[in-house]
Amino acid sequence: MKALEVRIRKVRKGDIDRIIDIERSWHHLSHWSIDSYYRLLNDDSFTSSFVAEMDNEAGRSNIVGFVIFHIAADVSEIYNIAVENSNARSGIGNQLMSVAIHESARRNASKIVSGGAKIERSGD
Repeated sequence: MKALEVRIRKVRKGDIDRIIDIERSWHHLSHWSIDSYYRLLNDDSFTSSFVAEMDNEAGRSNIVGFVIFHIAADVSEIYNIAVENSNARSGIGNQLMSVAIHESARRNASKIVSGGAKIERSGD
C-alpha cells in the first residue's frame, strides 16, 4: 500500500470554494457562509487556517482537508476540521490536528478546545 503524500499549508483565498465543498459534504459540521470564511481569513492575528493537499492521478494538486481555529489569550478553539469523504480515516485529519496543536503552542496557547471539549496537549 502506497503511503499518502500530503502537504499541509496555510489557506489562501482561492481555497475557500474547495473548503466549502468538503465542509458541506459532512452534515454534522458547522456550515458557514462564504463571507464568514473570507472574514476569518482576513483575521490573521487570531484565526489560523490550514489545508491538506495531495496530487491527484493527473498530478494536479487537490485540497483534501482543512482545519480552522481561533487563538485568543492562552486558548485555541478548533472551529472546523474535515477531510473529504474519499480520504476519511487515512490519517489526514491527524496531520491537520497536529499542525493546529503545534501552531497553537507556538502562539502560546496552553489549552485547545473543540465544541466545548478540552483537548489535552502533551509536552511538545
